[in-house]
Amino acid sequence: MAYTQFQRSFLFFLLLTLFSFNVWGQLQYENQQIEKINIFIHSPTGSNCDSSIVTSRIQTREGSFFSQSEFDNDLKVLSREFDRVEPQFSIVNDKIHIQLHVWPKPTIRTIVWNGNDKIKSARLQSELDVKSCTVFDRLAFSQAFNKVKMYYLKKGFFEAQMGYDIHFDELTNEVDITINIFEGRCGRIKRIIFEGFDACEEDAILELMLTKTYNIFLSWLNNEGTYNEDMMEQDRLNIINYLQNEGYADAQVCVSIGETPHDNRIVIYIKADKGNLYSINNITFEGNKVFSNERIQDLLSCYEGAPYSPDKIRETIDQLNLLYGRRGFIDAVIDYEVNLKENCSYSLHISIDEGEKYRVGLIKVFGNCSTQTEVILHETLLVPGEVFNSEKLKITEERLANIGYFSNVNVYSVETEDMRNANGERFRDVHIEVEETTTGNFGAFFGFSTVESVFGGVNISEKNFNASGYKRLWRDGYQALRGGGEYTQFSVSIGNRSRSYDFTWAKPHFMDSQWTVGFDLQKSSNRYVSHSYSFDSSSFVLHATYDLNAFVKFGFQYRIKNTYIQLTKKVIEKEESLVENDGSSSRSSSSSSDDYANSTINETMAKSSSSSFSGFPSSFPSKVPSSSGRHEWPSLISESKNDGIISAGGITLNYDSTDNPARPSKGLKSRFEAELAGIGGHYHFSGLAYLNTFYYKTDSKGVLKFRGDFRFLFPLFGQKPSHIPLDERLFLGGDNFVRGYKPYKLGPTFSEKEPRGGFSMQLYSMEYVRRITKRFDGFLFFDAGHLSFDRFSFGSLYSKAHHGNDNRLYLSAGYGIRFQIFEKGPPVTLGVGYPINPERRSQVKRFFFMLGGKF
Repeated sequence: MAYTQFQRSFLFFLLLTLFSFNVWGQLQYENQQIEKINIFIHSPTGSNCDSSIVTSRIQTREGSFFSQSEFDNDLKVLSREFDRVEPQFSIVNDKIHIQLHVWPKPTIRTIVWNGNDKIKSARLQSELDVKSCTVFDRLAFSQAFNKVKMYYLKKGFFEAQMGYDIHFDELTNEVDITINIFEGRCGRIKRIIFEGFDACEEDAILELMLTKTYNIFLSWLNNEGTYNEDMMEQDRLNIINYLQNEGYADAQVCVSIGETPHDNRIVIYIKADKGNLYSINNITFEGNKVFSNERIQDLLSCYEGAPYSPDKIRETIDQLNLLYGRRGFIDAVIDYEVNLKENCSYSLHISIDEGEKYRVGLIKVFGNCSTQTEVILHETLLVPGEVFNSEKLKITEERLANIGYFSNVNVYSVETEDMRNANGERFRDVHIEVEETTTGNFGAFFGFSTVESVFGGVNISEKNFNASGYKRLWRDGYQALRGGGEYTQFSVSIGNRSRSYDFTWAKPHFMDSQWTVGFDLQKSSNRYVSHSYSFDSSSFVLHATYDLNAFVKFGFQYRIKNTYIQLTKKVIEKEESLVENDGSSSRSSSSSSDDYANSTINETMAKSSSSSFSGFPSSFPSKVPSSSGRHEWPSLISESKNDGIISAGGITLNYDSTDNPARPSKGLKSRFEAELAGIGGHYHFSGLAYLNTFYYKTDSKGVLKFRGDFRFLFPLFGQKPSHIPLDERLFLGGDNFVRGYKPYKLGPTFSEKEPRGGFSMQLYSMEYVRRITKRFDGFLFFDAGHLSFDRFSFGSLYSKAHHGNDNRLYLSAGYGIRFQIFEKGPPVTLGVGYPINPERRSQVKRFFFMLGGKF
């Protein structure tokens, strides 16, 4: 409806008059005495609402002087408890009479849904969470109604339109609510179709886009695959930016939505009009005196003849700023100018104002109330007196932000007085401003795996602990135990087959050095390896590591451990029964036993003549003949008595060049370990390990992972392998070691096929991981593993198990999926492995899974 100029002027005059009258009305009542307040409650017959309820809620009283601000506040209070409030004023004998008309909030009689065909009314009612026979609150209902709107958008109904009508029954003070819905199309995206792009561009754009196609298995977890108008607009702008950086400076992108034959699905069409391809035909620069033209030229991300790319130009400027910043020219100003030439080309001119060279002055720390200043300075790469390096300034800020002590970190340079050294060089101070945050954590965890089944526990940790603060504990309270930069943790884990209690303490930069020193205390009991025996142990580990460079760490450790191996009563009875049965049947099978005894003796003598292991044969038959010709398996009862104190020290060397600690896609992880047990204690042996994992990125979505682990144990000083405690031996099989086999079931065994452990182990694995969505991966794998009781034994494809001592190389292949339910939670792994050459069926466990989470 259009208004004439006269009508608009008249409406404006009317509104101005009403506003002036209202202000004048308020002013004429201010500070006037209130003689009477009459309250009228408009409620249905039989209601128990009376005026005392209203009187108790307001501050305005009879006999007091009227205050407009106080009365306005009274109206706000009443509006929260009543549906409507209407005040009326009158002046009688120069005194104010106030009438308050209030209407109690009605009750909801019915809620009716109209127009919802694809989502049931019961589901919408549950999302609304407002029921019949409850009090109707307009604001609360409006907020609940918005939840229903958001639910429709979440389900992909991007065209949904909703509204509601309220029908009021004055006689009963009840309302009937009718909710009207136009659902429109469901925005679950079946396909994204590109027009005007080549195959490489489509792949690159799909990686950039926030909008994804709908996946029936995962979209309910991450809400991907539903159309969102704002998200699609952001994608459109990102696509334009991508094309412009490919040289299409005039590119335009249009997005449209199409129908599909399937219900609740749409197709998104993305059409590009690229325009002309622009290039850079000339690059010039000036002002560089410190660095040669060749050095500047080497840092250019763009070059003559290349497609015009704004991002490449900005990257070039950043590289030049970094170059000058590393050499102390932190005030260098680098600018550029781009000019459009003929034939769809640009010229680029870079101007450089180098400024002066600076050195680092004083380093000052602000805002640390608990954290010691030296803890912060340990993370600082800048040193007073050195040439100022802006890159180190940035890395220092990142390091301080990453240690987790502070909610906010700001590291910047500050101009000082014109201080110069003998060479005339100037100085800049460095200010470090921090805002501390809580560093303690209490959490609970739970999980599932094919090894443990169900497990859970609690964890208490402090990242910024101060052990020396106990001296001030009485005076300052628990705050005295914070600020030392130390890490401490106590955790309890309980599962179906294990129980452990751990305490850890570590101090980085021990005694102002690059060493990180700490210790671990642990008490554990587990039946991981077998249901027939359990390991109970208590240990203390002292460890120290030193960062040789960004990739290599050196460390050493000393551990002392008291171990106890406990058998189940059922196992003891079985072994005793086995001995009795074997003795009673020895006569009836004497001929076959003699044949086996002769072959075993000859084999053992041949091996012992070729090599020895601390005075013993390098290959130990797991089943040896007795003088009576009876076969005796290695005794679980006998070897379970190998418990007591183990005292050992060792060194480690770590190399890590991977690009991401949690989800690496390229690089190498390598670890060398060497340990000697016998520095006191009851046992003498040594161990060597060389562990390697290499990651290779095949394309933007695929990663190849190669793994090769080698572990060896050597009894020393006349001790036999059978004397080494069971929980110090090596075991193979399970989720992380040759998938598709039962955990710890590969290699040498006792009677009844109980795992015996080994002294030589190799593990080989090749895995290809393909990213399907942001949180969902699929993988294929091929695993191989070998475990033997022999010294320096390497498995073979042609070896066969021989009376419990297996020299074969176990093989398996399979596939699986790995996904994250929560963005920052641990991944869930589900897979199937197919053993290629198992010795027996009891070793096979094709399905494996691991699931963990925190709350």
